[in-house]
Amino acid sequence: MLFDDLREGVNDLKDMMECDFKQVTSEQKDILWENFNKAFNFMYCEDGGYLFVMPSKNFNSFEHYMGMEYERGYIEGRIELNGAILVAYEYGCERAKELIELLEEKITYGIGEVKWR
Repeated sequence: MLFDDLREGVNDLKDMMECDFKQVTSEQKDILWENFNKAFNFMYCEDGGYLFVMPSKNFNSFEHYMGMEYERGYIEGRIELNGAILVAYEYGCERAKELIELLEEKITYGIGEVKWR
């Protein structure tokens, strides 16, 4: 039973790795800096949930500065290997959704001003 659960998790991970991950660009890092006073190198994807990949050492800061520490209940899965971490948030995670929208659509308020909701 436990082994079957582990096998299912590994298969889910394989599916997640097929996602078309996007690397945060320098422009997007500027947007992050403007909104959070912190910018990170990470990759993101939306596929059955909100997926983020980054160096393991950055994850605690990512949670803190991006407000994701309040969204831990939405974490569907997380795996850490070889100094990297992949975290999958459920679609119900509004903060993850807004973060991806901020990066993708550059939500603007006012004239050229980008703000976190």
